[in-house]
Amino acid sequence: MDKQQGLAIVEGLRAAQAAGAPVVELHGDAARNFAFVKDEARKVLLGSFGVEVDKPFFVVVVSTPRSDDGFQFIVYEKLGGTALLVTSELSGQGIVWTYQAGKQDGNNALRKRAFVDAAKAEALTLPVPTRDIKPFSAAVTRALELRKLAHAAGDVESAGTWQPPAPVLPPRKVLPATRHGTATVPGVVWQLCATGPGATLAELQRAIDVLGLGKEHPARGMLSGFAKRYGCTVTVQGSGPNAIYGLVPPNEPVAPGVSPASRSDDDDELLDDEMAFSLFTSILDHLRTRSLSFSAEVVASFLLALQAKRFVLLTGISGTGKTRLAQEVARLCGPKIDTQEPRNDDRAEMVAKPYQHKYSRFVVPSELAQEFDALTDPSINRVDLKVPGLPVASMALYKRPDGSNLFYVTLSGEVRAWFKANLAVGDRFLLARRTSGDKEWLELTLPDASAPVAAPTAPAYELVAVRPDWTDGRALLGFCNPLTKSYEPTPTLQLLLRAHAELASVGDAGAPRPYFLIFDEMNLARVEHYFSDFLSAMESGESIHLHDEPQLEEDKDIPRRITIPRNLFVIGTVNIDETTYMFSPKVLDRAFVLEFNDVDLAGLAGEVPAEAATSTPLALDNLEGGLALLGAATDEEWRRFNAALGGEAGAVLRRIHAALALENRHFGYRVAREIARFVGLAMTQAGEGEATVRAALDVAVFSKVLPKLHGSQAEIEGTLKALLAIALGGVTAEEAFDGGVLRAEVVVPLPRTARKLHRMLRRLRAHGFVSFIE
Repeated sequence: MDKQQGLAIVEGLRAAQAAGAPVVELHGDAARNFAFVKDEARKVLLGSFGVEVDKPFFVVVVSTPRSDDGFQFIVYEKLGGTALLVTSELSGQGIVWTYQAGKQDGNNALRKRAFVDAAKAEALTLPVPTRDIKPFSAAVTRALELRKLAHAAGDVESAGTWQPPAPVLPPRKVLPATRHGTATVPGVVWQLCATGPGATLAELQRAIDVLGLGKEHPARGMLSGFAKRYGCTVTVQGSGPNAIYGLVPPNEPVAPGVSPASRSDDDDELLDDEMAFSLFTSILDHLRTRSLSFSAEVVASFLLALQAKRFVLLTGISGTGKTRLAQEVARLCGPKIDTQEPRNDDRAEMVAKPYQHKYSRFVVPSELAQEFDALTDPSINRVDLKVPGLPVASMALYKRPDGSNLFYVTLSGEVRAWFKANLAVGDRFLLARRTSGDKEWLELTLPDASAPVAAPTAPAYELVAVRPDWTDGRALLGFCNPLTKSYEPTPTLQLLLRAHAELASVGDAGAPRPYFLIFDEMNLARVEHYFSDFLSAMESGESIHLHDEPQLEEDKDIPRRITIPRNLFVIGTVNIDETTYMFSPKVLDRAFVLEFNDVDLAGLAGEVPAEAATSTPLALDNLEGGLALLGAATDEEWRRFNAALGGEAGAVLRRIHAALALENRHFGYRVAREIARFVGLAMTQAGEGEATVRAALDVAVFSKVLPKLHGSQAEIEGTLKALLAIALGGVTAEEAFDGGVLRAEVVVPLPRTARKLHRMLRRLRAHGFVSFIE
C-alpha cells in the first residue's frame, strides 16, 4: 500500500480512540519496538496501536525494510512479539491479507489447504478501522485463529485425512516431547502408561521405576514436571495394562474417548518434589556425570549454532574437551543404539531399497542362497516365492555371471503388485527358505506389528581422525577402483547413507533423527583439499559424484551421486600449532566458530560442580523437541531479527557491517541471515527477554563475524578498534577494562565480542600480527 492508504488505516484507529474505543496509540520506545527502522531520523512509522477489543493485539503501519515508498500493515499478539499478519495490499473493500505457510517443518501444502478450507477463500479482507472498531477487531481475531489453525494442520501425522473443524477454534496445543503416548529423553524412550484407568500420577511414576530408571535419572519427574509446569490434566485412554496416558493443557477440553485420570493425595507432594523436565537440563547433567566441565552458556551456544548452520568449528586450547562435547551431544540427540536380543529364527531381515521398487527385484542374501539346493544348478532360472495372502508363484531367477554369489529374484504379476503396495522404501521384510518333501521355496513375510521395532544398530555419529596426508576427497568419501570395479567406502560415506536411509524411512513430512559427523583435528590437513566438494554440496544442495558403475549402485547400494542429507550435522575441532594449517576465509564464512579457552583446575580433583541451566540467559527451556532441522533461511527470520530489541539488534549488525565495509572486510547475505536465524532460535527456545536476545546477538557476532579477522597491525588495527567501539557502545576501552578483564560494573552491548576484540588488539600490538583462531 502507498502512504495515503497507510494513513487511512492510522486515521481510522485514531478515530476509534477518540470515540472512546479501547485503542491506544503507542509512542516512543513502545512504538519503535515494531518499526523496521535504521535510525530515529527516518520517518517510516505511520502509526503503532494497541487494540483491546475481542482479542488484544497490536497494529503497526510502517514502511517496508527496502523502501519508504511502500507501507505494510502488521499485526502482533504481544508487545515486541513476532509479526503474525503482514500485508501491503489495500483494495476497495479493505486490507487484503493472504495466508503464507512458510514454516521450516511439517507440511506447508497441507497448511495452505487447511486455511483455504476453513476460510473458504485464498485471502481475507479486513475492514479498514473506523470509529466503530468492532468489525475490524473481529476480523483480525478471526484471521489470527485461522492462521493458528492452518499452522497446526501441517503438524499432524495423518496429513491426508485432516479436516478443518467447524466452527473454527484455536488448535489444540502439543506439549514438547510428548507424541503418540511416548516421551523421548536422552538415553531412554518410555511410554506414558500404567495399569488401568484408575491409575494415579504416583502410579505413573512407579511405572517409570519399572522401566529401570534410577531416582536421579533426568527422565524421572518428566510427567509430573510437565503437569506442574503447564498446569495440565493427566488423561487416560483405554483400560487395563495397555492404557495410554497423556497430558492435556489447561482450559482445553479432553478429547472424546479420553478421561481425566484420578488423583491421589500423593500427587500434590509428588508435583512439588519432582523437578520439571528439561532436555537442556538433562544434557548439562549428563555432561557433568561424564566429568565434563562446560558452562551452560557454552553448551547452549553450541546447540544453537548446530541448529542455525549444521556446521560448527570448535577451537581453543587443546585438551579442553571439545571432541568429547561433540560426542556426548551426538549420543544424546541422535538415534539410540539397539540393545534388544537378536532374533533366533531362521529368517533373514532385509530393508526395502529404492532399486528394488525401481526394478521390481531383490537380492537373495548369500547365507540364505547357500541353503537352496536348486540354486547350485546353473540351468535353473526360476524360483518359487510365497508372499502373504497369495499362492506360491514362480519368479524369474538370475545369477550374476562374474562368479559372485549374487542371486536376483525378479517379481512379476500379483506378487510384484503386492510388493509395491505393501513395502515402502525403508520398510523391513523377512526372507526364509521353506521346504515340504522335495519342494523348496522362498517365503517373504512382514515383521510382526506388535514386536518392538529395531532401532539403528549403527552409531549415530562417526568420529573421523583427519590425517596430514589427506589431499583430496577420496579420504573422506572413498573411491571406485577401476580395475576391480569395486568401491572402497569410508565411515563418512556409510554415515551419509545411514542418514539418507533415515530420511527415506520418515518421508518428506517426517521428523528424521539427526546424525553427526565429527572431525577430530580438522586442520591437520588443508581443509580446502579434502573438504571442498563436501562443503560446496552442503551449501548448494547439489550432489557429489562418486562413481559411474551401475552395478555398484544396484548390488552394493553405493549411489553414483550423493547429496549431504538435511539431518546431518558436521562438527570440527581445531587446534593451532606448527603441525596444523589455518582455515581459509571461505571455510570460516560457512561455519559457526566457538572458542573453548576456559579451564577450571581448581575443580579438577573433585566432582564437576552442577550449574543450573538458568545461569545463562540462553537456557534452552524449549528444546524438548530436539535439534531443529531447518531449511533455507526465510525473510520472516530476517524481519523478526530486525524487530528484536525495538530494532536495535538489526541496527547494531548494520553498524558492524558498515565498519567492516570501510576496509572491504564486510560479510554477505549468508552471514547476515545465519546471525538472524541464531538469534531467532534463541528467542524461540530460550525466550524473548531482552537479556536473551542481547546474549544471542553477542554470541552470533562473535562466532560469525570475528573468525575471519586476521592480518598485520597496519592492515587490521583500525578495523578492530572500530568494532570494539561498537561492542562497547560508547564506553571507552580504558573505562571498560581493567588490564585484560572487563569490569563487572560496566554494562556494554556485546561483552563477549568486546573481550575477544580487546584481546586481539593486545596481541596485535605485541606481535604485529593477529588472527581470531589463536
